This record gives sequence, structure tokens and C-alpha cells, in this order.
Amino acid sequence: MNALQTISILLEFVVVALGIMLVVGKKKMYGWCIALTFILYIFYDLANLLSLHISQETLDILFFMATLSILWAIWNIFLEAFRQSSIGPAEEFGIDPRLGKAVGHWADGQTGQSQLFEGRQTLQER
Repeated sequence: MNALQTISILLEFVVVALGIMLVVGKKKMYGWCIALTFILYIFYDLANLLSLHISQETLDILFFMATLSILWAIWNIFLEAFRQSSIGPAEEFGIDPRLGKAVGHWADGQTGQSQLFEGRQTLQER
């Protein structure tokens, strides 16, 4: 057995547990999709590692299902994050499109600002 592959499979089990914890502890239903994705990855990795006699077509379908599952989970995480935004996606990335400034927020409540476009007037300056 390849040690790196074994470690990878163990870490995939950890991700499955974290996905389930998201569902149970935080009521985030996308945790099921994260868990399903990594369960499929574990099966895929074990099939290759143990040389199980599973057709490549079956493995490809499982891998595709895992891709769809994580896509659904990430899409829901994305939507959840932007539902909390008052300006839109740019604000989530620290950019206030109305001011042309990047704004960072730290855990202690301090705010750092930097000018994105040198020499460009902001709406407030006009």
C-alpha cells in the first residue's frame, strides 16, 4: 500500500465527518453533499488502491457524481454567503464598487482601506 494514498484516504474520512458535522451541528444541508462527495472519493481511491475489479465506466460515473455533488454544495455555500451581502458579490471580496476601494475587516473590528485605482476619484470625492 502506498503511504501517501493511505493518508489521503484517511483525510477523506475526516472530510466526510466534517460534512456530517455541518449537517448535525450547524443545520447546513450542503454538508450531506460534501460527505457524499468524499465517500465517493474514498470508494474510488480504494478501488484503485486495492485493484478491485470495477469497470472504468463505473468509476467514471462515480467520479462524475462526486463532481456534481460538490458543485451543488459549493453553489449553496456561495448563495448563502451572498444572501448576507447588502451590496453584492463585490463586497464579499472586499471591494466596494461604489467607492473604488478595497475594504478589509479584521476579527477585532478594525477596518483597513486601500485605494484600488490610483488617481481615480471616488464617488465621495466628486
